[in-house]
Amino acid sequence: MRDCPQRERLIFEWYEAVMNLASYINHLRMGGGNFAYEYQTTELARQAAEKAATLLTAHRTEHGC
Repeated sequence: MRDCPQRERLIFEWYEAVMNLASYINHLRMGGGNFAYEYQTTELARQAAEKAATLLTAHRTEHGC
């Protein structure tokens, strides 16, 4: 497979988004804070991870890498 800097960047962004989501899920699961706020930030992180995955998939499909 050839090197693709754009693909590598998208993979990194997806990884960071997933790790961020995992952190927010952990905070939500632990409780102790403002549940509505914790839930909202977790949902935003989930949406960001989903968007990153979609962009990566689209790039792979479009560029074949």
